[in-house]
Amino acid sequence: MKKIFTIFLASFLLSCTSPENDLINSIENELTVTKGKNINLANATDFMWERVCIIGPYYMQEYQDKILGFKAQLLATGNDGVSTLAFTKNNKVLTYINHPRNKGDFLSVLNTKTCYEYNEIIYLK
Repeated sequence: MKKIFTIFLASFLLSCTSPENDLINSIENELTVTKGKNINLANATDFMWERVCIIGPYYMQEYQDKILGFKAQLLATGNDGVSTLAFTKNNKVLTYINHPRNKGDFLSVLNTKTCYEYNEIIYLK
């Protein structure tokens, strides 16, 4: 009986994915198509948004609000290995993910631009 429960639990845990992980995997799949050179995030999402803003690690609240154009809950992490992608609509953050840089380095474009419109292509360096 214990063995059956262990197999059931393992199967259940492996089948569980979070929306954040699903979005990260979808972005990674889209980047595979272009060999990591560019991405249209509209193709990687299954929800409507107006802009996506890239927020680097350690960004202070005031700077995040300036990037977004409105006040929002603190989004940045203290982790150099991720970039925060904040999907917005009507001056609200719909969702955000901490995207691993080894699955697409969005921090590479921060010197060029921080926010992109729906269907705008992001050219990664």
